[in-house]
Amino acid sequence: MIVQRSSMLIAARIKQRIAERHGARVTVDGHTFAAFPPPVSLLEADALGLPAQKEEWVRGLARAALDGVLTTEHLRSLAPEEALAELRALPGVGPFSAGLILIRGAGAPDAFPGDEPRLFGILREAYGLPEDTPPASYRRLAEAWRPYRSWASFLFRAISYGAAGE
Repeated sequence: MIVQRSSMLIAARIKQRIAERHGARVTVDGHTFAAFPPPVSLLEADALGLPAQKEEWVRGLARAALDGVLTTEHLRSLAPEEALAELRALPGVGPFSAGLILIRGAGAPDAFPGDEPRLFGILREAYGLPEDTPPASYRRLAEAWRPYRSWASFLFRAISYGAAGE
């Protein structure tokens, strides 16, 4: 959410500033770091230094986390498609963010992030699909990857990024 419509550099600075102002200090191997604040701290903070819309979204996610909506147990108890739909219903959470929350945050091994244009482009190239391939076709394609659709999607992205760097 913080990154949306911002450069990665600016978003990293904003997240660091929020961590320094509202997060806990953690010492690792003699070095002290500011950790991003937990949901309760985000809700109690006066101002996070974000644009009003993003601040509202971040606080909404904090409330959802405290309500148990974002727990690994809850998200993995749902079918991946249900979990993604529930996440996308949260204000400020789009298809890409929902996939990240479910796959990386909850560690769901078998969720296909079915609305991710960058992944679609990688799959078009890998499978020789036409540019106008509909999203449902990618979901059908990913059925062959069960029960590890998340991992297969990750590997396609990783291979693509690795090849781009050569």
